[in-house]
Amino acid sequence: MLGDYLFAQSEMLAAATQHPRVVAVFASTLANICDGQLREMFDAHRIDQTREDYERRIYGKTASLFAGAAEMGAVLGAAPEPHIQALRAYGGDLGMAFQVVDDVLDLREGTQKLGKPAGQDLRQGTVTLPTMLYAAGVASGTPEADRLHAVVAGDSEDGADVGRVVTAIRASGALDAATEAAEAFVTRAKSHLDVIPDAETRDLLEELADFALGRSS
Repeated sequence: MLGDYLFAQSEMLAAATQHPRVVAVFASTLANICDGQLREMFDAHRIDQTREDYERRIYGKTASLFAGAAEMGAVLGAAPEPHIQALRAYGGDLGMAFQVVDDVLDLREGTQKLGKPAGQDLRQGTVTLPTMLYAAGVASGTPEADRLHAVVAGDSEDGADVGRVVTAIRASGALDAATEAAEAFVTRAKSHLDVIPDAETRDLLEELADFALGRSS
């Protein structure tokens, strides 16, 4: 109910601008978020997902919000159309990086920093990029592969199995590889800012992208 309330308040703010494009972007963003969340639900407990599946899902549930916010801000700021499109692209790539980092933190950090146990996504059967990268390097039929499949599918009744999988992912290099993917999104996000004429604005947006990449919680 709290989420519904916040959505309603956001819609009121969008409507208060009395700008048809802002309202349209807001509505399409909500649709994208719902699409991303539904994909996460339908893909839960499935280890056989592609990188494309993952990126489409996180664009919907997270990056589309960043993209929509950047576009609406540019529209309200009366920016020229090329700048609006560039800022939307910046927001989308920033949002992708933010979510990939979030998925890394879920496996790298613990309760003290995140307020939840490490591997919460695994416990819910949500397959994220680090888990996908780890799975790609595990030979089929090995105890490690069997344990990973059981945890993701929700078939393991041993809570310690999640901890073992998290430890294995940390040791595999998958977190570093996923972080490199986030870095690539940040680099691409910054490249969209070349059209922005004001140097101070560019610097602030670049700092925001760096913050999304370097955060620890």
